[in-house]
Amino acid sequence: MSPIAPPNTEWELLRDTFYRRSDIYKMTWSDLDLSSFTVVAAPHGGALALIRDESKTYTYPRIATSRPGILIYSSSGQLIERIPWDGKKICGSGWTNNEKLVIVTHDGTVRYYDLRGHFSQFSLGEDAVATGVHECQFWQSGLVALLRDGRYVMISNFAEPRPRMFATHGLTVKQIHCWAILPPQHTLSRQVEILIATRQTILVIDAVESQDQLLEQGPFSCMSVSPNGSFLALYSPEGKLWVVSTDFQRNLSEFDTGERTGLKQIAWCGDNSVILTWNNLLLMVGPFGGALRYMYDDYFWIFTDTDGLRIISQTKCEFLQRVPDYVEDVFKVGATSPAAVLLDAADQLDKKSAKADENVQIIRPHLTEAVETCIKAAGFEFSYYWQKQLLKAASFGKAFLDFYNSDAFAEMCDYLRVLNAVRNFEIGLSLTYEQFIQLGPENLIDRLLDRQQHLLALRISEHLRLPLDKVYIHWACMKIRVSGSNDDSVCRIILLDYESNPANQVPLLLSMKEDEHALKKAIESEDSDLVYFVLLELKGKMSLPQFFHLLNDKPVASRLFERLADEQNDKALLKDFFYQDDRTGDSAGVILKDGFEKTDHRERLDSLHLASKMFGEDKEHAFEAKVNTLSLVVF
Repeated sequence: MSPIAPPNTEWELLRDTFYRRSDIYKMTWSDLDLSSFTVVAAPHGGALALIRDESKTYTYPRIATSRPGILIYSSSGQLIERIPWDGKKICGSGWTNNEKLVIVTHDGTVRYYDLRGHFSQFSLGEDAVATGVHECQFWQSGLVALLRDGRYVMISNFAEPRPRMFATHGLTVKQIHCWAILPPQHTLSRQVEILIATRQTILVIDAVESQDQLLEQGPFSCMSVSPNGSFLALYSPEGKLWVVSTDFQRNLSEFDTGERTGLKQIAWCGDNSVILTWNNLLLMVGPFGGALRYMYDDYFWIFTDTDGLRIISQTKCEFLQRVPDYVEDVFKVGATSPAAVLLDAADQLDKKSAKADENVQIIRPHLTEAVETCIKAAGFEFSYYWQKQLLKAASFGKAFLDFYNSDAFAEMCDYLRVLNAVRNFEIGLSLTYEQFIQLGPENLIDRLLDRQQHLLALRISEHLRLPLDKVYIHWACMKIRVSGSNDDSVCRIILLDYESNPANQVPLLLSMKEDEHALKKAIESEDSDLVYFVLLELKGKMSLPQFFHLLNDKPVASRLFERLADEQNDKALLKDFFYQDDRTGDSAGVILKDGFEKTDHRERLDSLHLASKMFGEDKEHAFEAKVNTLSLVVF
């Protein structure tokens, strides 16, 4: 029996589809009243922006402030940044795919923030300035603003903001019940389209024309487009939900919620179900009718992601999603799939039961499929325990396969280590495996750098074999931006310790007169050629006493220097080096060797006498002294 309940205990069935609501974090914020804020969330488990709702009485968290601000939190409730605000009325806020916060004010000013509050600013154009902005909607790289005179203006690329007006439609703001946008990647024209609910119908407008869809099911008070752009959820004041294709050619489902007032949010759970919320109720309507109800004791917000729905309440962060096919294949009650049998076989192996081998033989023709399913299912699990169990089962199964490429297994192990690291509550990135694949490792590194998690970004880059330059450059730029030290100090901090290649680092240290540091780094590199290079450089620019003093407590450098001097036949230098280090015997050895090489009889005799005397002064070289004395007698 597993010490942890199987994943299917938290599943709920909606018609023939299983859904699960997983607890991701217990929120770490305190004294925060979510009902007093407008909350917007970055995609792929990203940051939360809390903006004061001016129409409500609010309570700020325990942050000393005399002016209102925008609060940036992680999904775990960790405060990332507090962005000061100048009090302008905010008419729209949203996040880009690269986790930049976009704020639009009533006068058409747009601010584009990073997570640390640094921003660039531009305008929606003269029309927006003259008329004023009513409200905005966003997609991954742009926004559409509804002006107070009913016209729409668009920014399609925040990197190059150029305001463009949409076609006229003849409606005032009061005649527009609700509206939504179709991003360019989901339209045939590859241009942004706006869906406008007015009277009983829907208008579709782009930069060129306005088309009436001639519907009669309206009016509609709320609408939401699915993440893949294929479906449109429409909600009427009578509490009825209608789901159609975005080309209005297919009627997919209709559902009466039984609620007439107080709708708070409408969103999608992935692409397969619609979520509607009221104060304490979350209602999930399936693709073919039927609904699941979830009750909440505190205020909450919902945010659509490509594979599910993030739920942020006062006390926790949850993720609601359709149970992935791989997970259902393994854990569905009564499952007899090859993967389910393989997981049971691995469990029997832990119990040292003979049934382990019997189970493997039963699924032998489908063993490769079972291994691959267990590997994939591990990626979709948040629980460390079930990740390990599924990977253990996959490892057990592939041991019975004569030919199996383990790359997918190794890759999943790498990815899960990364996902578990960034999901830690201190980082607070509630990233699913599917979101990670869509986001990509490089963009994940960017998110960590924006949070100033440089060490984790470096470790992940090394683990996934990604280039490290980006991490070092970002760290250096951040250090320069926040440092209160002078330029020389900052330069030393950045360049001296964080150049990873010793062959580049050591010359840099020498050029900055960090001589001893350069020698130590050369020694640590275990590259004798690099140590020789430093020794030659230092010998050329230092006095001999300084040079010898530098070598005193560095035995590796001292031995290499002795070898270098010996190869260069510089006996005077060696003699001086040994003498200053009180190595009388070694110095005598150099003198003795030098004496035997002399051709002049008198000079050779003087050298032998001096060597004999020095050997005699060194108790450790008594034998050499006697041998040398005997040589003198013979000589």
